[in-house]
Amino acid sequence: MHSETVTIRQTTEGEPDEDGVPTKTTLEQDIERCTVDPTGTKESVGQNDIVTGRWLVSTQDPQDWVQAADTVVWRGSSYEVDGKPQTYWGVLPHTEFVITETKG
Repeated sequence: MHSETVTIRQTTEGEPDEDGVPTKTTLEQDIERCTVDPTGTKESVGQNDIVTGRWLVSTQDPQDWVQAADTVVWRGSSYEVDGKPQTYWGVLPHTEFVITETKG
């Protein structure tokens, strides 16, 4: 339990460059001692087959800086934080968030 490490990538837009295009800055930070559990998959069949996988990430310590739509790298694959992460401050303080991967 709590044996995984995930990397959070947060991209922010800054001042425009000389062409008027906003500059982007990406920061990466590892979160150690996480649990990552599958929560299900969804398949869409039509012209294109699309499969979406979902996992629940639970941190051992509070990580209230993680945001919806952040990129998460786990075991070499990239995922996206789906929805607002929830931080709990009671007896067992921690943060939980769902990550998704869409293929197809």
